[in-house]
Amino acid sequence: FPVTIAPDNYDDDIKYELGELLSDSVIAYHNAKFDITSLASLGIKASDKWVDTAVLAYLVNENWPASKQLDAVAQHYLGPQARKIKSTELDAWIQMVGWGNVPVEIMRAYATNDAYITLELAEVLVDKVQEELPLDYWWDQKRPLMEVVRNMQLRGVRIDTEWCRKYIDTAEQAMADFVDMLDGLNPASPKDMRTLFVDQLGLPIILRERKKVINGKRTIVSTPTFDKGAMVEYEKMLARIDDPRAQYVLAYRDWE
Repeated sequence: FPVTIAPDNYDDDIKYELGELLSDSVIAYHNAKFDITSLASLGIKASDKWVDTAVLAYLVNENWPASKQLDAVAQHYLGPQARKIKSTELDAWIQMVGWGNVPVEIMRAYATNDAYITLELAEVLVDKVQEELPLDYWWDQKRPLMEVVRNMQLRGVRIDTEWCRKYIDTAEQAMADFVDMLDGLNPASPKDMRTLFVDQLGLPIILRERKKVINGKRTIVSTPTFDKGAMVEYEKMLARIDDPRAQYVLAYRDWE
């Protein structure tokens, strides 16, 4: 953090034009703190007016899609055609010289596609956020907070390691106690969750569609899941059950 661009991978004219373009534009980033810091490594001060589609995706739905990487968020909101374009040639260059040294002509298609996807995603997510909150909330609160987080990531923060260790020990002991109360079933284990939720508590199985290769063909199959999105639904069900095991699971997840 961040990527430092090799000085011989661009010329001064490109840097000047990029700086001019970004100085007074409203910019759509995906993971803004990384991009802003990378631009700063080139001496480019980008506009203070920007949105971050990764954060907007959290504001719209913090649980789904579970991954907030560009590919996952774009395909969720824009459709399966919205995906990164990464060639084997680009992969080979990255392996050989690292991101910051990949020649512009090799990186161009990948970077241009990322930019288009991020812009389209920003247009969709800004509208969705504004259904609940005015965009001023973003400008006034979220963006300044991200700048603080960016500086913390650059400089590091001082933590009380002794206090953290004690808190971790307390949490681990509490979770171990709840596992004992659940007769050894671990609420962090998908196998044990199926036994506890479905077989013992009678909760329904939540299915998620996944791509799977069967006999050499890509097929969409529905499989049971206990991923982050599913657990949001299971927690709602557990909260309505008058059974101490349900409460043990919820208490375990609070500590987790």
